Amino acid sequence: MKKFLYISTLLYFLAQVSFGEETNAVQEVWNGQEVLYQQDTSKHSGYGRDMEYRKEKADGFRAIADVEKRNNNLAGALRYYLSSIYEYEIIGDSSSIARVRCEIGEIFQEGQLYDKALEYYKRAEVFFLNEGSIHNNILLLENIARVYHRKRDYQQSLNYNKRIEKLQSQGNQEAKLMETYFNMVVCWNQLGQFENSLAYNQKILDYYRKTNNAEQVIISLNNIGFAYKNLGDYENALDYFEQAFKLEKESYGRENPVTMVNLAIVYQNMDEDKKALEYLHNAARRVEKLGDNNDAAEFNHLTSVVYFNMKDYYNAQISNKEANRRANIVNNSGNLFWKPHICFRQKFEALYDYESSMNDYQNTLISGILFSG
Repeated sequence: MKKFLYISTLLYFLAQVSFGEETNAVQEVWNGQEVLYQQDTSKHSGYGRDMEYRKEKADGFRAIADVEKRNNNLAGALRYYLSSIYEYEIIGDSSSIARVRCEIGEIFQEGQLYDKALEYYKRAEVFFLNEGSIHNNILLLENIARVYHRKRDYQQSLNYNKRIEKLQSQGNQEAKLMETYFNMVVCWNQLGQFENSLAYNQKILDYYRKTNNAEQVIISLNNIGFAYKNLGDYENALDYFEQAFKLEKESYGRENPVTMVNLAIVYQNMDEDKKALEYLHNAARRVEKLGDNNDAAEFNHLTSVVYFNMKDYYNAQISNKEANRRANIVNNSGNLFWKPHICFRQKFEALYDYESSMNDYQNTLISGILFSG
């Protein structure tokens, strides 16, 4: 039997934001300042004798840059940060240079110029390593790990999170350590290394049980269930999802639709389609009441897949029509809009209605062109 490719989890990934014109502005400023920045500052001894004046000037540029950055004027902030670095290099202020490089790295990171962000972060890293400040090292390594994650280089992101783990283990930073564990779990999941994910999820669960944090315990239980599911251990996956489901009702008096879908997926993989449908219907009703058309479209699509695998093509079409209707409402061109059309075509083919199948295929192509344009 065909199994779900889609897995619903409570792992939250870092969202990516497009900066459009702002990104172009940052790139233009960088191109304009690069020649000035790369000059040999050792040749400016003639006008660089007044170190105090230079320091005040550099600090002034940096203060203006900070204001521009807070106002989200990334291009303006970059211009002043580069000017401050130019002055700091003349007077040899390595500490200020490293800190400004971190600020510049953040600007490139926000502008999605990730290679430039890494260039500046890593140049600052050399200073912070020699400085020996655990706090500053952790902040910088966290930024580098985030950039690699956004580049989808999960192995490198994991490598930097492991370095953060070692530093945090040296002090009383258990709460922060859990955040690092979670980031490592996300990387392992993306790399398909679910055994490692499972081990660290268990550490997270133990900590939040000890601190009586019900919300995080529920998330951890779901994440452990997710790991077991991907390891093909459906019995243990079901056990942890049911623990999460029970704790949700006890703590909040309601069930979480995502946990319901997790349970449905496991039951479907265990060939218990009726139980899967029960949880999927309940999850869809819950999000429909909340007005969440995005999740409602996805859950109805999953319901349709279960019916389709059961060869109940009539109910599969009903669920698929509802998924398609709600997908159109949210205008989601990424996945939801295409998946219902594909399912429609499969159902028509299963019913030997090839004319309808071809018509829907044409609708899929037209819709894809409209949304991609």
